[in-house]
Amino acid sequence: RDFIIHLSVVYGGNHVVCCILNANAVEISDLRTLIQEVVAQYLDSLRELTRVDRVRVGALAEVARDSQQSHLEEITLAIERRIATAPSSERLAVWHLVDAIVKHPENSRLRHRLGARVGKLACECPPRSAEQRKIFYAMLKSWLSCGVFSKEVLSAGVDAGR
Repeated sequence: RDFIIHLSVVYGGNHVVCCILNANAVEISDLRTLIQEVVAQYLDSLRELTRVDRVRVGALAEVARDSQQSHLEEITLAIERRIATAPSSERLAVWHLVDAIVKHPENSRLRHRLGARVGKLACECPPRSAEQRKIFYAMLKSWLSCGVFSKEVLSAGVDAGR
């Protein structure tokens, strides 16, 4: 039986490139290599997310949504690591990516996986500047009002913003 594999990659931070493959026409080892390349490109693009850029955030969120079935663990760990290791001045951009992901209705698996750590990350890794913190805490409160995460999940991060 033939089946189709759909892979999305972000190149240069702004362009989403999609590959559609007939799996019977590709060797399994080649497919594994291609998947590793897709994940590596996502990680590289995530590292390039240094400022709030709607186009880049949207492209990374789309790739995360398209990849949540096959790369849920890799995508969420990459986002968590980027938040934890980014310089304070670059964190808000990654939090905007999280915001784009968790508010999209088709991202329930990603939302659930990120929800396991988002409160702790919000408390430990907020932006440092007063202006960025204000935006960040408004974002956290919007997640509560939209019902994206429960108060228990976000309480540490929201309480830290008061």
